Amino acid sequence: LYNHATYLTQIDAWSEAEPLLEESLDLYHGLAGADPLALGRGELLLARCLARGPRRAEARQHFAKAVAQLEASGRADPREL
Repeated sequence: LYNHATYLTQIDAWSEAEPLLEESLDLYHGLAGADPLALGRGELLLARCLARGPRRAEARQHFAKAVAQLEASGRADPREL
């Protein structure tokens, strides 16, 4: 799901990627030992999708989650923050 959603964002199909990202993040958050770097990147991509549409207020929440996860990972590229 996540890989396909990433592809959709690369071809500017942001609205189509949004539900796939939401579903993949819901599944991944439920896994024990989920990688915070991967979660942060997923949250960041979802926030970017939401910011392009009518759900901009929700985008801010996902941006905040992304920053928290990326910082927690200790492995994020500084450009991601």
